[in-house]
Amino acid sequence: MHPAESTRNSGITAHYSRNGDLSPALARLLEDRKLPVTSETLRAFDQFHTRGHRATSELADLTNLHSGQTLLDIGCGIGGPVRQAAHDHNVRAVGLDLTEAYCRAARRITDWLEPPVSARFLCGDATRQPFSDAAFDVIWLQHTGMNIADKPALYREIFRVLRSGGALGIHEITAGERQDVIYPTPWAQHAEQSYLVPPAVLRDLIDGAGFEEERWLDKTSDTRTTQKNLETQSKQDQAVGAAAILGPEFMDMARNLRRNLDSARLAVIMAVFRKPA
Repeated sequence: MHPAESTRNSGITAHYSRNGDLSPALARLLEDRKLPVTSETLRAFDQFHTRGHRATSELADLTNLHSGQTLLDIGCGIGGPVRQAAHDHNVRAVGLDLTEAYCRAARRITDWLEPPVSARFLCGDATRQPFSDAAFDVIWLQHTGMNIADKPALYREIFRVLRSGGALGIHEITAGERQDVIYPTPWAQHAEQSYLVPPAVLRDLIDGAGFEEERWLDKTSDTRTTQKNLETQSKQDQAVGAAAILGPEFMDMARNLRRNLDSARLAVIMAVFRKPA
């Protein structure tokens, strides 16, 4: 690995691992609220991308996820989308994340589930994936690309490990019309940790890796509305969604995310691409 790349990765993992192991905080939250440990109760707190488990459900529908398939979620965090997909769609789901603290938490939280789901988690670099060729039927990226500088390598690797005819579903934050993004955000403390590209560039990068576009949806307005509702909720109850285990610092970052969306500094897209058969 090039020294500059190693430094970038270290900064990103430091950003995400600043709260340490998140599983004890989630366990306390469930206990305090007297909630059973099920896939349904966990998903209210264990998905850190915008619109949470509802966006994951949309992505599952768009990629036609169904029983018996193999799914890879790149940038899986503490595993919420992986567990949801395994539970709701009976798929064999794998999560890959660069942050070891997140991978450890994902495994521990998944071990709590009864009945169990078919989900496993690996720590690794999305631009050098530890998988064989054509290993997956469906691959997801949810709010992952903005932390990856070498996007051509990312999409080349996705193309390699996706089977022919397989679907790539993305739910990503992109650069907006203005370039002066307000930091910190949920994915970066400062601009040096953030690798945003405009929607048109993202489209070209994925096309350039060999994929064929199937769907392209602008989710900026939906996301903006959800962020405003989240802020209103949080004024009444700090233990809302991801903020319940990530703390008040996360809400400050979420407010900046909403400000960036309101001022056209950021956009959000959801899309499906397919590897030619």
